[in-house]
Amino acid sequence: HNQINQSNQLNSISRKSILKMGALIPNRIFVGGLPSNTTEDELKIFFSSYGPIKYTNIINDRTGLSKRSYGFVTFENLEIAEKLINLKH
Repeated sequence: HNQINQSNQLNSISRKSILKMGALIPNRIFVGGLPSNTTEDELKIFFSSYGPIKYTNIINDRTGLSKRSYGFVTFENLEIAEKLINLKH
């Protein structure tokens, strides 16, 4: 049941906040507007439906002023990241 709630949180992320390509790592996408309690495992589970994931990274606001976080998802290959970036949102 807890996993369903976590999936619902991630499903509420707008596609606009997800799809920006990494400047230094071409197969990486930026994921913005994450709930502050999102874990790297949840991010990996959510995006693994698109293809193999190399790693995920979540950045939390260290000052505690923001209730949102952001992160990066790095896929095994560039084609998956490009496919996500090119989705209509």
